[in-house]
Amino acid sequence: MGEATSPDASAAPAASQLARLWPWLAGGMALVYALAAAIHYAWTGDDFYIALRYAQNLAAGHGLVFNPGERVEGYTDFLWVLWTALGLKAGVRPETWANLGSIACYLGTLALLIANYFSARKIGAADAWALPVAALACAAIPDMNIYATSGLETSAYTFLLVAGFMLLTLGECGYGRLAGAGFVFGLAYLTRPDAVIMAFFGGLFVLWRARDRWRGAAVYSAAFALVWYPHMYWRMAYYEDVFPNTYYAKLAYESYYEQGLTYLRLFYTRYWALLPAVASVFLIMRGNGKAAPAQELRARSQIVLALFFIHAYTIYVVRVGGDFMYARLLVPTIPFYAILLEHLLFRVPKLKWHAAFASGLCATLLLTPCPVGPDLENGVVEERLNYHKMERYLDYKSDVLKTAFDGLPVRLGIFGSEARLAAQLGSAEFIECHGLCDRLIAHQQIEARGIVGHEKIATPNYLIMQRKVHFTFLMPQGYDLYTFIPKHEMILDHIVCHVLHWDAPLMAELKRRGAVFVDFPMVLDAYIAGNMNTEPDAEVRKQYAKCQRFYFAFNDDMERENAFRKRLGLPQRSR
Repeated sequence: MGEATSPDASAAPAASQLARLWPWLAGGMALVYALAAAIHYAWTGDDFYIALRYAQNLAAGHGLVFNPGERVEGYTDFLWVLWTALGLKAGVRPETWANLGSIACYLGTLALLIANYFSARKIGAADAWALPVAALACAAIPDMNIYATSGLETSAYTFLLVAGFMLLTLGECGYGRLAGAGFVFGLAYLTRPDAVIMAFFGGLFVLWRARDRWRGAAVYSAAFALVWYPHMYWRMAYYEDVFPNTYYAKLAYESYYEQGLTYLRLFYTRYWALLPAVASVFLIMRGNGKAAPAQELRARSQIVLALFFIHAYTIYVVRVGGDFMYARLLVPTIPFYAILLEHLLFRVPKLKWHAAFASGLCATLLLTPCPVGPDLENGVVEERLNYHKMERYLDYKSDVLKTAFDGLPVRLGIFGSEARLAAQLGSAEFIECHGLCDRLIAHQQIEARGIVGHEKIATPNYLIMQRKVHFTFLMPQGYDLYTFIPKHEMILDHIVCHVLHWDAPLMAELKRRGAVFVDFPMVLDAYIAGNMNTEPDAEVRKQYAKCQRFYFAFNDDMERENAFRKRLGLPQRSR
């Protein structure tokens, strides 16, 4: 008779095979879910259209400018602008091109987290049944999926930070790795300048971790400078400034801790399950007596650097007041929380506990509701939902204005979400009224803090008398142009346009194209023949000043102007 096979012996290979497949299946599930979620949430925010207008002008040969001839750095994502310009040259729809690049970077971030997990398994730092928790957690976080698109640089920036982190912590800090890490952090800086925070702490990490610390730090710094210095030299030569214009427009040089703490509180209201990650600091203090030296060194390296990245970057975000877009500025810290959580779970050896904890974590991250909605509250908004409310109307407005203004030398003032118009009406000149793309507005002083990035606003005098803006469309709350000029509106297929000054030839052409408005000279004639003769001098003087700024400064109409001056006892004007 043959020997009987032990049930335990036959089960062992099957269990071993399952243990090998288990993490691959989990990692694949994270990637598939993340891709599906990113496509489901796909959207394009209004800030993308500022970068797109710069990319359009670059592709058209006008340079990196918002308006041809005006060198103002109204973006903070140099590398992303170049990527967008490349898509224009390739003939791909810009929104599609930007979001495809973002999704690829998002999946790349998850792939790096999965690779980090398997590297830990390879050196025995993780139990055979452990899951790739970092990738699973990131895939489960709604704002990671939301900002996997949006047209913004968030996903690409996060990928580069995680790539630099991996180069520093996934092996010996040899010169090749250090040079690669410095170069990658340099690319992150080109994608968003606040990457210098991570690059700085990466340098401190090199001084602690590298075998030849000073030479290693020199290699790392030189690789970073290889990217940073040429761009800084070019910026100072091209824009004549050390910082982007948005640095001044958003008051990044001043602290706004009250709003920053609100922003952080709202983030943790939804993602409180990330907070246990900070407990990983105790792993450094306690250590793991069973771990091999290589395992323990790798774990300590990742925990230390991840904690530095999270805390330093969060302090920076709080100091500048966060952002009006919920969670956006803190999304780049999420993978580092996830890495810390994964290290915590490496200490849970049994499958049932590990799987239960990982499942509970992902469910909590996925299902906890967002504390803000589509309407601005506490200076923060769920921007995707907010913008979806306006997207169709903005496209309709763009189509109407493009037809009406085609080939005309119009200058338009835009606020907030209207950046979309700037990219879609390429031939017009635009003044971004919150100063992101205007040096003078950006350097204005403000009296009180408000919505981050929207606290400065162009004065009516600047818009009308200096920039000679013809029309605006929105009128922000508390911003009253009509104390400066007469109220005069124009209708273009149900679109209300506020007329800022009367350009007679332009208005005549727009009337021929179907615009509906009352001719302002007729308004003047009615006033001169009627109210001007009965109103007190102070009121007539006020109306004359308004008309001077709106009409007489731009049109040669001595007859009507002299009627005002005669009524006020002023000398008559003559040619």
